[in-house]
Amino acid sequence: MANTLKIEKKVAVVHALAEGVSIRAIERMTEVNRNTIMSLGLRVGAACQEIMDAKMRNLNSTNIEVDEIWGFIGAKQKNIRQHHAGLCYGDIWTWIALDGDSKLIPCFVVGKRDAYHAKMFMDDLAGRRQTGFSFLPTRCTLTLTRWTVALAVTLTTARY
Repeated sequence: MANTLKIEKKVAVVHALAEGVSIRAIERMTEVNRNTIMSLGLRVGAACQEIMDAKMRNLNSTNIEVDEIWGFIGAKQKNIRQHHAGLCYGDIWTWIALDGDSKLIPCFVVGKRDAYHAKMFMDDLAGRRQTGFSFLPTRCTLTLTRWTVALAVTLTTARY
């Protein structure tokens, strides 16, 4: 029979993860193995994604701000060694939409900084609104061509 965590331990672990505590620190605080912590984090994240996909539909937001946030996995892109090339190492971008009025985040995409992910992000955002893109985002902090291309393609090909 598999060991199962009591609900109190699960709550403590998820609370610590939400607060930004490191996995090893959570392991020390709760005496829960780090593999179990990561597994629980993945399960909670998948459930949150399902809820977001189901509930964040037909939004009537009119003050949408879009941005992207840079991060890296394992190493910065310029420092990746040859034997890590092609693996999940290097620069990663989180594309994010924010309703400026309610501070709601209707969608996000995690991926590379390219036209493919920009279009995926804009399509997802348009699909969550009641009227697709009958407007332009009110604030875009970047003047990248990727944004312009993705928005133009979404506007011209969307059938929402």
